[in-house]
Amino acid sequence: MCQTTVNLTSKALDKVTDAEVLLKIKGVIALFIQTMERWGYSVSMLDNFLLTLFGKYAELLKRRFSEDFQEIVSTDDYMPMAIQTMDEYEKVVNVSWFKPEKPLEELGFPCVLPFSQMYPLCCIDIRNFLNQFYFFSDDHFQRPNVIAETLRKVRKAALCGCMALNCLLNMPNRRSMNSSWRRSVIRWWKDSALSTSVKSCRFS
Repeated sequence: MCQTTVNLTSKALDKVTDAEVLLKIKGVIALFIQTMERWGYSVSMLDNFLLTLFGKYAELLKRRFSEDFQEIVSTDDYMPMAIQTMDEYEKVVNVSWFKPEKPLEELGFPCVLPFSQMYPLCCIDIRNFLNQFYFFSDDHFQRPNVIAETLRKVRKAALCGCMALNCLLNMPNRRSMNSSWRRSVIRWWKDSALSTSVKSCRFS
């Protein structure tokens, strides 16, 4: 029965392109594993198959993250963010790694931040990307070392992303960046930052 389950699911994996769909498949298999265990059946084959599902899940997350980054970079206006209120300012600070040079009480509004909207959007995307790896461990995936190793590798990719953002933020003339240069940044990100393999492993 376990072999049949693995064979049927494996045939369908190539058609799955959505990480959330893969999580649902994993949830069903996890429930099946728990049921089989209660009846005393061996589930080692299914446990090993979960590693295959996790590898596929990790690849789908990488692909979506790359697409999101490309969308953010290609649609940004590269103009400093205008902040109207303290509430807006605190939201940006809370979702990014921006370290204010002045204490809050010395700030006046409206104000302009030294980066465009791309920076906080990418920070949010990086956090979500890393946190989503833990969703796979919610139900019967007792492989913490696998997740830890994968996170170690994808954090390198995220660090590359932060370095790319830092280069963008510190360009002397961000307004002059043309579409060709933006495509170069996107291509660098896809070819270098996300080339790290995650076939084998909470970010706050």
